[in-house]
Order: sequence, then C-alpha cells, then structure tokens
Amino acid sequence: MPSIFLMTGFKNGGEKAFRNFLAKNYHQPSDQADLPFNWEAGAKFARLNYLIAREVADAPEPPRWYEGNRYGNRFAKGAPRAPRPAKTAP
Repeated sequence: MPSIFLMTGFKNGGEKAFRNFLAKNYHQPSDQADLPFNWEAGAKFARLNYLIAREVADAPEPPRWYEGNRYGNRFAKGAPRAPRPAKTAP
C-alpha cells in the first residue's frame, strides 16, 4: 500500500529545526516530550493529516504507486500504477 508522508515545511526556520532535530534528538535518549513544541501548530497538522486520511479512505479507488516507483515494483507487482506527475519549475 502506498503511503502518504506530510511535512510541515521549511519556511520560518523549519528546515534548520527539522535537520537539527533529526541530527541531535530523533530516536535518541534526548527525544523527550518536553522538547520545545508548538502545540497549536501540531493540532492543525494532526487535523490536516486526519482530513487527508479520510479523503484517501473514502475514495472510490485505493491509492496507486507511481509508475517506476521502486517499492511499487518490488512489493506490488502487477498492481495498477498512477502516472508520475510532471515536475514543475520553482
């Protein structure tokens, strides 16, 4: 089953904070619940995740792997594929 991975983004110092957390805290003893956290932003992010999950769950068809995806090729041989979106210039 393809997965959906959402990130909050890298604006307003987000990239530096994300990379610092991964380097110094993620899956380390320092990865504690008392680290600085914006609970209001976290609640909005959780709500958005829920709404997207409901949309996917209620869709008439299950998600599809993109054409050429290595995981789809490995774990879902013969399953229908979705065309890979064209890359857009920034």
